[in-house]
Amino acid sequence: MSLIHLPCYFCCYRFRVQFTSGPQLCPGHPGTATMGASVGLLLLSLLLLLPCIPGLPFYNGFYYSPGGRNLGSGHKEGLFNGVKLVVETPEETLFTHRGANVTLPCRYHYEPALASLRPVRIKWWKLSENGAPEQDVLVAIGQRHRSFGDYEGRAHLQQDREREASLELQDLRPEDSGRYRCEVIDGLEDESGVVELELRGVVFPYQPPQGRYQLNFHEAQRACEEQGAVVASFEQLFRAWEEGLDWCNAGWLQDGSVQYPITLPREPCGGLGLAPGVRSYGPRHHRLHRYDVFCFTAALKGVLPGAPREADADRGPRGLPGRQCPHCHGGPALCCLEVPWLGPLRCRLAGRW
Repeated sequence: MSLIHLPCYFCCYRFRVQFTSGPQLCPGHPGTATMGASVGLLLLSLLLLLPCIPGLPFYNGFYYSPGGRNLGSGHKEGLFNGVKLVVETPEETLFTHRGANVTLPCRYHYEPALASLRPVRIKWWKLSENGAPEQDVLVAIGQRHRSFGDYEGRAHLQQDREREASLELQDLRPEDSGRYRCEVIDGLEDESGVVELELRGVVFPYQPPQGRYQLNFHEAQRACEEQGAVVASFEQLFRAWEEGLDWCNAGWLQDGSVQYPITLPREPCGGLGLAPGVRSYGPRHHRLHRYDVFCFTAALKGVLPGAPREADADRGPRGLPGRQCPHCHGGPALCCLEVPWLGPLRCRLAGRW
């Protein structure tokens, strides 16, 4: 009896070969190694021929037999059996606003189509972004599902149609913006798709009453929360710059970097020789370094939160050019900012920009 170890690309097979007929070689005989090598080469040749054999489907580095469970009427269906699981999610970003309900579409099917339904497990989670960890949102098996963390009671699975795996989120919050993954698991096979959700809103710079550059990163987070907002992401700040935001003071962003948007280059803001853009100081120490902060509010129905009633009627929020806003009421203390994605001019009391 000889023990042969045969390595291959995907795994290591161990074969125990018993020679029961003909003369047997004693251990240590010079022909023993030759015979073992010959058998090993023969088995390796057979394995290399497997991809050429019809009827043996290959998935994830494994071959599966077409024989499987009997579904009746003479029809047999294997776990994979050449059937491909396909998950469909939209490529375009979904836009909505704070406080709304939204459905993140996700459907699945098989190619070729299957006549009968199969039990599957569905999982939704929010992907890691800007240093934030992944967040489990919902897991479902059949009609039973469970939501997690901040999504508990707000996340539900839509199962109105066959092979539906869409996620409904209720009472949206600013921190709900991001990318969500829908995963469908059928036995050992799983496929997934990504849905991007973005809450429409406004990016605004904030500095405390004590003056500029007073906030470390953690204080900046609390300051935005006090405004009913969150620290803005780079993508949100970049979009605001594209739509005209010009601000000379550097501020914290969600990923811990410090940046500022300039549309009109000038000497106090990096010099005249630099092109317009979002300028970056790079990542800063979360406790030691102090700057202003850029906040993002997903304004409900286009109304921005209020603020202390002190402002200069001739100037906008701490350096933004201001003007009277015919759509707003409250006197000259109101400063205005034109926000293209919210339609008409929206106003904000100037003291808290």
